[in-house]
Amino acid sequence: MDWLTYAAAPLFLTQSAVPYMPRGGRIILITSAAARMGVAQTSVYAASKAGMEALVRVWATELGQTHGITVNAVSPGPIATEQFQNSAPEFKEAMQSIIQATPAEARMGAVEDIVPLVR
Repeated sequence: MDWLTYAAAPLFLTQSAVPYMPRGGRIILITSAAARMGVAQTSVYAASKAGMEALVRVWATELGQTHGITVNAVSPGPIATEQFQNSAPEFKEAMQSIIQATPAEARMGAVEDIVPLVR
């Protein structure tokens, strides 16, 4: 997937789905601390996640008021995925302080940790 598709996919998906969603529906976007960190070699990723956070804030108001749809973002921190493993060394290094500061258990998150949040 090219960067433009990656960045625009949440917008296009939401525009397509909203007409079919019932009142009380939910939209949950997965974002990242990278949107706020300024780590080298993450321009497109960080910008797309920051953009998603902006969309969530606007859609929460717009879609909540017009369609009764709840819109939220989940920003889980570092998660052990193939994308993380393929990230630039600068990004992985920047994430180490977040991993070590995790209060419950100083470890990288797993996909299974996030699934219950978005069901």
